[in-house]
Amino acid sequence: MGNNTRTNGFLSQIAYTVRNSYEDGVSKFSVPITLVVEGQLISGTMISEDEYFSFDLTSSWKEAYKFIIQEPRQKYLELPDDEFNEDEFPDYLKQGYIFLKDAFYVNGDKTIPSTGNKGIPIQVRIADIVAFNFGSISIGED
Repeated sequence: MGNNTRTNGFLSQIAYTVRNSYEDGVSKFSVPITLVVEGQLISGTMISEDEYFSFDLTSSWKEAYKFIIQEPRQKYLELPDDEFNEDEFPDYLKQGYIFLKDAFYVNGDKTIPSTGNKGIPIQVRIADIVAFNFGSISIGED
């Protein structure tokens, strides 16, 4: 299951647009979305990559992400066509991601973090998404 690199093209393009829409400290676009990720339901608001790394929980990882993913990916993508070799392009750099804010995992009629919390930032690999719908869900409290 974990090495599936096939991706929903429509969702991938929406994620690409939102992921790169950061301006003046906020995402220009945000999309409420609910995902099924290898059997786990995740609901939140899709935001830009930069906004994702601006939260207290994620900001300390921004430089590591830049060093490990962003910069090496950019180097490969900037190679002239005659020097680019698809076989040498590492799989982990090919992956697309969705960045969520105010997100939570759904477990039955409970959410993690709990519904009283605003949610957390979550990063999801697009290739692991098996279903989605636009709009986030809410679990009512009894």
